Amino acid sequence: MNRKVALWNSRKWTKTARCCFVLTIAASLLAGCGKPQAAPGNNTGAAGGTAQAPNQGGNKEQPGAAPKLTPIAYSDADKQILTTTAQSSGVKTVYIPQQGATDDKLDVVRGTAKQMTLQFLKMAIVESSEQLVPVGKVTDQSDAKLKSGTGQWMSVNGQPILFVKLGDTFLSISSAKAVSKPELEAIADTLTPLK
Repeated sequence: MNRKVALWNSRKWTKTARCCFVLTIAASLLAGCGKPQAAPGNNTGAAGGTAQAPNQGGNKEQPGAAPKLTPIAYSDADKQILTTTAQSSGVKTVYIPQQGATDDKLDVVRGTAKQMTLQFLKMAIVESSEQLVPVGKVTDQSDAKLKSGTGQWMSVNGQPILFVKLGDTFLSISSAKAVSKPELEAIADTLTPLK
């Protein structure tokens, strides 16, 4: 038991990762409930607007049909916040999705010393220069075949999360029921470096 405690204490970044995952999942759940979120501090993304209730009826796509995505626009202010947060979080290359679920947009950007969270209305993306460690009970691991390579699906505390590595950046993408797994995979295929 003491060995486990020593191992836990020797990996301080794991505590930060756990805290951020809990915050990401909580924020995703709040967004999934359709409750507007107040943007904390000066780390807000797109100005104005409130969170919209996601489609709780589930995804009505035909099996095998390509997910329908729409372009995501980023303002100059969004890009500046992303750049500043990435620098303070140690993320060298920020990846942003060019397309997302219908009516999705960047809502809030948060950062810690080791990672940053891009909170959209319908999904959350966590980015880090270090490998992201799932926090909680992990079940149902499976590979995800993406155009950019292979990702890995993990169910963490019942929440499906897609883990991907692009260049020197580790990413996780999740949604609280608003976006299906095929949609998240299609969104992951649109991730490009921030310019």
